[in-house]
Amino acid sequence: MLEATNARKNLARLIRRCVLTIAVLSLGAVQARGASAPIAGMQEHQLGPDVRLDQMTRLGTGSLVAGEILPGHRVFSNESDAPSVYLPGANQRMADDLTLASGACNLVYYELAVVGGLLGSAAPTFDVTVAMWDGDPCEPGSSMISGTEASFTGIPADQEPRIISVQTDVPIGVPSTVWLAATFSINDAGWLTAQCPEVGETENVWSENDSSIGCGLYVFTSGAWAGYWANVHCDLPAPPLGACCDLTECTQTTEADCTEGVWQGAYTTCEPNTCLAGTCCTGESFDACTETTEAGCSGRCGGQGVFSPGATCAEGCAANFKVYENDFRTGLFSGIDAGTKYGDDLTFAAGTPCELLAYDVIVFGDPEPSAQPFFDATIELWTNDDGGTPNVPEDDKPFEPIPGTRREFHNIPADLFGHRLLASGFTDIILSEKAWLVIETSSEDAGPGLGGNADIGETLDLFAIFNDPSGPGQWLNV
Repeated sequence: MLEATNARKNLARLIRRCVLTIAVLSLGAVQARGASAPIAGMQEHQLGPDVRLDQMTRLGTGSLVAGEILPGHRVFSNESDAPSVYLPGANQRMADDLTLASGACNLVYYELAVVGGLLGSAAPTFDVTVAMWDGDPCEPGSSMISGTEASFTGIPADQEPRIISVQTDVPIGVPSTVWLAATFSINDAGWLTAQCPEVGETENVWSENDSSIGCGLYVFTSGAWAGYWANVHCDLPAPPLGACCDLTECTQTTEADCTEGVWQGAYTTCEPNTCLAGTCCTGESFDACTETTEAGCSGRCGGQGVFSPGATCAEGCAANFKVYENDFRTGLFSGIDAGTKYGDDLTFAAGTPCELLAYDVIVFGDPEPSAQPFFDATIELWTNDDGGTPNVPEDDKPFEPIPGTRREFHNIPADLFGHRLLASGFTDIILSEKAWLVIETSSEDAGPGLGGNADIGETLDLFAIFNDPSGPGQWLNV
């Protein structure tokens, strides 16, 4: 566990219809299991502006022919538009975790999107070998699922993305989480990235067998990506439910029962609402606008956008301004002991009282002491207790939670890299001049990153700890 040698302030920022500037970390920091520094030569490449992902050619195995309805029911889908490609390098197997919405099932079909020739390689074609695994291929005990492997040869390296699809000869039993692995024959070919899955879930990591340092996990440290483009279909014993959209009204039905609306597909959701369209404001200052659904903006993967129902990007995103920022990065973090809470005081700059838009904090975890690869965290804003001495801020403490500001985050990689926890989607929460950011973690080897003096607003050179052994059941300043 890394400990602070002196009192430095929490790496935290608070925004309202007020906003912050946040340093965006780059794609692909290698996880501690492999190494403690980014790998040289890692390649992420943007697709050209004319590429149409909805018009990709499908290359397939089995009896499937062009235009035929895909077999089974979709139990995982990640087609969200993030037009980039990760190039792992020739003969370096990479794999992404796919948690199926159905749970364990009988696999009949899967597909992924690939492309080659983005770097101007002399190779006219490339090959890809794919397979499903029952665990991370880098982990001892994991094995390839028999009958899922396939090879594709002679794919044109012409900068045009293609879907490679595998139809199994017979249904194959697979666990609730599978790892889809791909190996490319040339450096200039790779797998299209994607954002948060529309169906199913994926952790913010992928696995790679790197020739220079061996097998390990990598972390998506940019908010733009969460996984790779893929779909999985299974035979199911009963028709699955999905979102049935009658304009903006959403109900969960089977496809057959969606008679007065448009069925959105198996396992699509009404919470958040797949049928409700609007604007999604993202980016460091929440001023980058896209038009999508509530589910597409603020669903899983941390809810990285602020959704405005019924709005269009012609109206733009609401004007926001910063009221607090602390962006001095020390590379250290403070572990939080079990059963305790950690609080940092935030005195806001001019503009309060104000309506809260979002707030965030950077957290770290160390996998070594506890041997836990992931941890959970809860963040919340609290009001301030000035102890009856408003002119003596040094004795201030957290008073009570601000309703509606609590957010929970699960399965954060404990990899010694910073991970942004973004809390957004607030309505009608008004902040006064001072509040406390309170955080809990599931591991004593995880906690908030340590910063310096606030860039915007103010913070004292102290922390508050709840339920410390020296003061059980109360807040103590340290």
